[in-house]
Amino acid sequence: MTTTQEDYMRRLANIQNMGGVSVLSINTKKEPRFVINADTRAITIPTAFKFLGVKGDHNAETIFFEIDRYFDDHDLSEETCIVQYKMVGSTGVELGEGFFPVTQIDITTIPGKIIFGWTIRNTVTAEAATVSFSVRFYSIESIGNISTFKYNFNTLEASLPVLDTLNTSNSSPIYKAEEVESITAKFDSAVKTAESSANISSQYADIAATNAANAIDAAKVAISKLQELKDGIANGDFKGEKGDTGPGFTDTAKTLILTLFEGAAAGNSSMQTTLEALRREWGSEPAT
Repeated sequence: MTTTQEDYMRRLANIQNMGGVSVLSINTKKEPRFVINADTRAITIPTAFKFLGVKGDHNAETIFFEIDRYFDDHDLSEETCIVQYKMVGSTGVELGEGFFPVTQIDITTIPGKIIFGWTIRNTVTAEAATVSFSVRFYSIESIGNISTFKYNFNTLEASLPVLDTLNTSNSSPIYKAEEVESITAKFDSAVKTAESSANISSQYADIAATNAANAIDAAKVAISKLQELKDGIANGDFKGEKGDTGPGFTDTAKTLILTLFEGAAAGNSSMQTTLEALRREWGSEPAT
């Protein structure tokens, strides 16, 4: 990580002194380009790009930039070009930074334009993070022990995420013997409990089915008897036979009744007639 301005300039000078920039034709017809507006210095990210890569990617993706070759009559293709990047984690902690020296440029495919690529390496994708990046065209000159910019053109920064993923190992968990026995015992107990519950449920189901069948039979009998009763009432089948003649009034009761009538019949001819009729019915003689 760069800690001082002197260290930063020294690293840029080392990249410049490496030289070896190749001018060639880069076939990027199928790749959307990150267009740099030289006037506003903004980098426009193609809509197709949602992320820079996935954690651990290495040389799997190259993104291509496009910029005007001339800026204020200065030929940018004659300058050293780098992509600067910085990774920041989800908590805001800086995870790293670096440079990507551009060693190949295309100045022929589109006249007046420079096209160059940035191959994403695992130094950029070491962690899931937000990667900010910018482009610099520069040249450095040294006066004594001091390095200064002879020319320097910077873009604004843009950013894309590096997405997280799995990173598993081919290993299996190790269990102690007593842990295996405990797990086995719990499994066996669960199986027995399930079997017992299934048997009980089956028994209750059989009982319920039997009770339901008996209830249906009883209902059928009740309905049949009720219909017989209705038919019997309608046909008059339930008239009883004539019973035996009861004992009637006792002799004492008859005597008391006649005595009452004798008192009431005194001076009443119609009552006298009724009294005589009762005496004849009961075979009683008039009192003397």
